[in-house]
Amino acid sequence: MAWTIARQGTLVYLLALGVLLAGIGRLVSISQVGLPEPHAVWLGYLVPELVLPFVIALSHRATLRRRP
Repeated sequence: MAWTIARQGTLVYLLALGVLLAGIGRLVSISQVGLPEPHAVWLGYLVPELVLPFVIALSHRATLRRRP
């Protein structure tokens, strides 16, 4: 996928969606059960899972716009 990233639009967005859903699942779990110990580690997992999908999607969209 890395070699043809500009042509893999749907796949990139599906991967971003999968990461986002994992983060939402972790967030729901934390809200139901509580934040496990050590807190910093679990928050360290949660934050990238919620932020990275938007970075991926916006980066891919910007790449497609710059393409001739």
